[in-house]
Amino acid sequence: MGTVKHVFVSPVVDAGNAGEVGPSEWNADHALTGTFPPDTHVHAESDITGLTADLASKVNDTGDTLTGPLHFTQNNVAVLTQRNVANTADLGLPYIDNNNLLFHRNSSWQTGPVATTGPYANSFATIQAEGAIPGSGAILNLVSASSPGPVYAINSWGDTVEDVRIGLMNYNTAPTGPTSGARLSIYTNTATGGDPRITFSVMGVSDWAFGLDNDQGDRLAWATNTWLGSTDKMILDTSGNLTITGNITSPGLTSALASKSDTSHTHTFASITSKPTTLLGYGITDAVPSSQKGVANGVAPLDSGTKIDASYLPSIAVTNTFVVASQAAMLALTAQTGDVAVRTDLNKTFIASQEPVSVLANWQEMLTPTSPVQSVAGKTGAVTLVKGDVGLGNVDNTSDANKPVSTAQQTAIDGKISDTGDTLTGVLQLGTNNTPMLQQLNAAGSAYVNLPYIDSANGVRINPSVVINPGGLYVQGNVDIPTAPTSNNSAANKKYVDDMSGRYLGLSDNIGSAYTFTTLDSGKLVSVSNATAVTITVPPNSSQAFPVNSRLDFWQKGAGQITVAAGAGVTIRSSGGKLKLSGQYSAATLTKIATDEWLLFGDITL
Repeated sequence: MGTVKHVFVSPVVDAGNAGEVGPSEWNADHALTGTFPPDTHVHAESDITGLTADLASKVNDTGDTLTGPLHFTQNNVAVLTQRNVANTADLGLPYIDNNNLLFHRNSSWQTGPVATTGPYANSFATIQAEGAIPGSGAILNLVSASSPGPVYAINSWGDTVEDVRIGLMNYNTAPTGPTSGARLSIYTNTATGGDPRITFSVMGVSDWAFGLDNDQGDRLAWATNTWLGSTDKMILDTSGNLTITGNITSPGLTSALASKSDTSHTHTFASITSKPTTLLGYGITDAVPSSQKGVANGVAPLDSGTKIDASYLPSIAVTNTFVVASQAAMLALTAQTGDVAVRTDLNKTFIASQEPVSVLANWQEMLTPTSPVQSVAGKTGAVTLVKGDVGLGNVDNTSDANKPVSTAQQTAIDGKISDTGDTLTGVLQLGTNNTPMLQQLNAAGSAYVNLPYIDSANGVRINPSVVINPGGLYVQGNVDIPTAPTSNNSAANKKYVDDMSGRYLGLSDNIGSAYTFTTLDSGKLVSVSNATAVTITVPPNSSQAFPVNSRLDFWQKGAGQITVAAGAGVTIRSSGGKLKLSGQYSAATLTKIATDEWLLFGDITL
């Protein structure tokens, strides 16, 4: 193997190159003993004990294969480097940073061939830190090996306009300054509120965007820009309304509509097919067929003046009046029976009694009654009279209400009582006593009845049988009182009182599971009939004001047991607190002993 030349530069460990071995370590590792020769000397390979075996376990710098792991004791340091293509610099190979595998080049993280120009030139993949290359914050870029060419990018931008974009591009010029090229991008955010959209661009020529306009009510929009908003050309809102800016042009639609009619158009009657053949088919039920027009038992048509033509009318007599000045003029009239001629030459009137009217005998004079009066108050002709003409020169034509009354008459009238009603200012004195002096018409209007008057004992006699004396009321004979009183203030005669003693005023029959007493039940026998339990309530005095000592009798008519309940503020007293009737047909009594206190007794139980 020849000889090994050792150059010992220092017997210490290189602190900056951990893992490199200096001479002193050789001494320790290989137990080199004895006296060291000069710093520069030559040994035969066979003279070094164990060297051959040790070198066999090392990696050959011209290329070799590792059979086990290669350990580096430091992290966050590029422990391996490789020369660049130009052989001008060492580039760090991937290394571990806080348990992450990092690719390092000029403050950016990159895999693939190293770019030579531009931010991505000649690169097929780029993983880049935020803001490392001006104008971009790419997380991943897949770039063609030559430029111009396709660029595929998933970008995370560092400015405030677009946060995330996925782009597919094809540059026609270098990407450092594109003036044309095709680009398809997917954006997920904008500064105006997050508009997810897809953009289509021919760079430097035109842009289109399609997506969800978040800050405009989440509407779907098409815009002539890379963002949505002011340049929207077609909008579909969340209610399904479609708005298009500009005209809709469709040659196929225009051609199809050319053969169609307007929605509002007319047809001639002759062009309508499948027409009904009868008026009834058109829904006309009250039309008159033309065959019945102007014929017997049909209808007469109207003329242009909406009148019936005279040819359809029977002959009728219409009286006309003619004023003529002579007999010849009368006989020359075109007249008919019933027409009248007034002759001014005779001051007479004639009527045609028959035709022809050219015959004088066919005219009958119309006579007026003769008047024996020749003149009035010496006046003839059109007479107008005045009051002096008839001897009434002192008469004024006044109404009855305005006719004057003499002073004497007025004085006499003022001292009288008006028969329509009046007010006395003094005492009206009547004649002797014990004589009726005033009478009034009875209700039937058939006779006058005496009003009370003073009798001989100075009593006020109402009628011959009833007198109110100074000592009290005196009734001579029987007083006729109705059998039954009609109100609380009506009187009751003895017979009615005798008959009603010991009797109920009536029966109150009730059906149901609940009943509340009212003042109308006082003096009556109340019954309640029900198949199941019944509750009868005694109301408070504020609701039903029974007088104290009022009595309410009631009985259980049906099978449902009656329980007496006290209303609000009411107290019911009973023997042993019993409040139920014993059974069907049992009875009990409630007596009011105070304002809201009642006593219950009878056939009762607990």
